[in-house]
Amino acid sequence: MRTNYVRGSLPPGETIEYEGRVSRIGVLSRPIMWIVFAFCLLGVLGSLHTRHSLRVLVGVGALAVFWLLLMSIIGFVRAFLFLKSAEYVVTDRRVVGKYGLLRPHSIDVLITSISGLSIAQGILGRIFGFGHVWVNGQGTRQAVIYLKHPAEFQAAIHKRLDESRLLKGTAAYTLNVRSADDALPAEAPPPGSAEPGRFCTQCGAATPSGALFCQACGTRVAVAK
Repeated sequence: MRTNYVRGSLPPGETIEYEGRVSRIGVLSRPIMWIVFAFCLLGVLGSLHTRHSLRVLVGVGALAVFWLLLMSIIGFVRAFLFLKSAEYVVTDRRVVGKYGLLRPHSIDVLITSISGLSIAQGILGRIFGFGHVWVNGQGTRQAVIYLKHPAEFQAAIHKRLDESRLLKGTAAYTLNVRSADDALPAEAPPPGSAEPGRFCTQCGAATPSGALFCQACGTRVAVAK
């Protein structure tokens, strides 16, 4: 997939972490289904056209076949334009994407604003491995449609979410607080408090700083030289 639009819109320093791929089967599934229905209906009408009593029904069926063929042609054109324009990437900061040429639709959601992700897959999506990823942001909900292996795209977003939370979460804050606490100097004991290891040799009572006599027994305290 080409990412000319995405690469041209990224600011300096922002890098692409994962590039999503568009499923060709997913984009072409609807027009293929229409054309299959058209040929099936055409085969049924071919077996009924000889019955004069069913002429009205055959005429309605012919109009339905024409409408299905027309819709399939339009669907193939739209699918071609979609495959040429769709770009989906996960950067280190955002989920960015674009699809559509005649009616372009852009996707731009910050990783830090994402509040939830969900995958939507139908029966064909489960069989052929394609689907849509809904990105829920702050007040927005955008869809990354027709993704090949949508679970991988979702996992890439979750990885960026985990990395951003690790950088800005409580773990980094706790490390900073502990480092700051370790760097603080030890507090000096208040004046008049007993010094560690300074006791009266007579009665063993703790002696305040600067005292010459023990307050308990009156014995003169030995002053360290």
